[in-house]
Amino acid sequence: MKHLHRVPCALLDTLLFLLAFFLTQKLRALSPLLIFTRTLEYNYTVPQLYVVLSALPVYILTLYITGNYEEHINITPVQIFLRSLLASGVIFFWILMALYLFEIKIIPRSLIFVHLLINALFFFICKSIRISRLRKVDYRVIIVGDPLKNGKLFESIRKFRSFPILVEGLITPEGTGEYGGDHRILGNYGEINRIITERKINAVFIASDSSEEKERIIQKIQYGIYGATRIYATPTNYEILLSSPQYIRIGDIPLIRINKSTQNLFFIKRAADGIFSLMLILLLLPLMALVALLIVTTSRGPAIFRQNRIGKDQKVFTIFKFRTMYREFEDRIYQAQGKGDPRITPVGRFLRKSRLDELPQLFNIIRGDMSFIGPRPLVEKEVREGLDTNIWYKERFSILPGLTGLAQVHGDYYTDAEEKMKYDLWYVFHYTPFLDVSILFRTVKIVFLRSGS
Repeated sequence: MKHLHRVPCALLDTLLFLLAFFLTQKLRALSPLLIFTRTLEYNYTVPQLYVVLSALPVYILTLYITGNYEEHINITPVQIFLRSLLASGVIFFWILMALYLFEIKIIPRSLIFVHLLINALFFFICKSIRISRLRKVDYRVIIVGDPLKNGKLFESIRKFRSFPILVEGLITPEGTGEYGGDHRILGNYGEINRIITERKINAVFIASDSSEEKERIIQKIQYGIYGATRIYATPTNYEILLSSPQYIRIGDIPLIRINKSTQNLFFIKRAADGIFSLMLILLLLPLMALVALLIVTTSRGPAIFRQNRIGKDQKVFTIFKFRTMYREFEDRIYQAQGKGDPRITPVGRFLRKSRLDELPQLFNIIRGDMSFIGPRPLVEKEVREGLDTNIWYKERFSILPGLTGLAQVHGDYYTDAEEKMKYDLWYVFHYTPFLDVSILFRTVKIVFLRSGS
């Protein structure tokens, strides 16, 4: 759920970038301002103009990676200012590098500098206004379902900090009673349309593990009486399987296809994995050597941690990672102790947060054990437990496990296994190259901001 739409924000940032460019040209031509030592009419050549405009997508990508399009009400003016400086710095070096690489006549650095200064000012003002408006608006929601079964959803809402969510109350099944925990009961399923209309609800969360109950709730919603309210439901594994289905018709009988074949796409993906992993190994070899040196000099033991994992078709392979735990605790690696786990070394804590501990898995990708993107590779114990408790669990082993994936970018090390499973199933049954690109961008952002799994 996004409170702000990314596309309008990106378009506004694009317009401000171009406006800053236009104003810089006018200032350069009309007055000796700031570091302009004399009035000078300067006209861009076509190649120079292309270089400057090529910085625009780099600028928008930088803003995305630094979290500009996933607003957080707790961001401070200093953080906004630093983001603007970072984005401007990236553009500055991009333009200079492009001019050098393509041997294009140098643009005066003062011109580039003042353009980025004006653009950073525009960004700071615009971002501050957006955050200020965001803080003044409560996103009004109601939760539909049995209050005794929605504790996890309540806890997630309580911890949510991106923008203010105001839980108006609960809508419960008939005959549930008056107990709603920390939230009051507004009515039963039959009153859902009146409550949404009267309270001007922005979103409805249908929280139920029963497909039949969700269907009963949805049937009561009259979509024609309100258009702005969004309806969300917690999916079961079966519902993920059937989402966005293909169908055929035999006579007048519709048949839904649930086993979408993406084998051709995965074959192309495997070829791309091999090429890009080799390129990254050559590029990142100095960084990996530095990380290995830090590990062996700050804690006893080898730099590389090896462990058997279960991959495609439930075959066993050896995974490589940088060691992040003290060696004496490695035999208890899966006895999770929370985010302050004392078994993790100081260097290891940074490596996990930045995802740099995963870099040796590039060699697993070269060997064909893994892909860049896919479900997390699991140990045998996790696989055995999953197969015993979930009939859909085996589907996640129909493709190569990944260095990163949908579950990794949306969760962290301590996200519930059942929730990660839902993300894995979604990826397996709804894979597209565009989904891979989206996950890759999110992974870059997580590495940069040191957040997530």
